[in-house]
Amino acid sequence: MTKTIIHDIRCTLNLHLDRVVFQLDMANVFNLMFRKVIFQELSVASGDIIQLILFVCAFYAVESLCFIVIIIPSTMGTCQGDPLGRSLFVLAHFKVLHFIVNCFLSCLFPSITNDIHIIGPFLIVSFTYEHFQIELHAIGLSIQPQKCVAWSPFCLPLDFNTPS
Repeated sequence: MTKTIIHDIRCTLNLHLDRVVFQLDMANVFNLMFRKVIFQELSVASGDIIQLILFVCAFYAVESLCFIVIIIPSTMGTCQGDPLGRSLFVLAHFKVLHFIVNCFLSCLFPSITNDIHIIGPFLIVSFTYEHFQIELHAIGLSIQPQKCVAWSPFCLPLDFNTPS
């Protein structure tokens, strides 16, 4: 799947030389996401996903304890090693991604789980990035600007980390 995204990005940039690709990096996505968002999305889900509510509640409805060297209460996100963690993350942040995609129709968003890319004209991508930060904050997530990468075939000065 990752190879497909890389190929699609290369093809898009070859066809549209004025575009930039911006790769987002979110901080600690599985551990910081608000659990209430997971439960909200499960409660409005349809099909077989709705059957997961009781199962997920058994593990995430109350605070759990993480044993490392010290005991750390776990009240946000999913637990390390949870096989459902990725799916619950996708379910919880899908509404944010869907909202952003619909707001910025001139951009493309090839993504897998928490690896999100934005492809479009520089100014629109920059504006999209700012909106992503706001929307992700609402569900407990944040972007790590120092780990984000931008690239353009024209090697434009790409700086998304300066305040606007």
